[in-house]
Amino acid sequence: MKYLLSGILVLSFLLPPRALADDFPPGDDQITALSAGQRAPFDGQLFSTDTAIRWGFRLERLRLELDESVLLEQRRCAVQINLLETRLELEDERREYQLTLLRDALAAERALSEDLATRLSDAQDVPWYESWGFAYGMGVLSAVLVGGVTALIISYTK
Repeated sequence: MKYLLSGILVLSFLLPPRALADDFPPGDDQITALSAGQRAPFDGQLFSTDTAIRWGFRLERLRLELDESVLLEQRRCAVQINLLETRLELEDERREYQLTLLRDALAAERALSEDLATRLSDAQDVPWYESWGFAYGMGVLSAVLVGGVTALIISYTK
């Protein structure tokens, strides 16, 4: 939702409506140079009324365009800052989520490791009479005894 809002704001600021003033009154500028001693008491230029009005409108339009472009850039910067702050927040959330997953996986691995260590410790602490070797030996001894006793009984009965 934040990305959609940010995108709409960016697009709305990229294409602002512009009202450009036309030159009023229309016509060519009439600028006349004067020297000291002529009718004007100083060196300079004489503007007709229409030219002075046109120049005034041009200056006002340029000032308004400057104000508008400054405002547009401020809005763009604000949108970019908002976007960067949102990205930073999302990156922080993602990092925290990944850390949580890694911590959970580490805890599970530690529990498994402790369980295996406990099993190994229990397996090493088996008394000699409960070991596989003892049971195998007892099985072999029992088979030899049963076989021997059977052979003796067969030999006495003949």
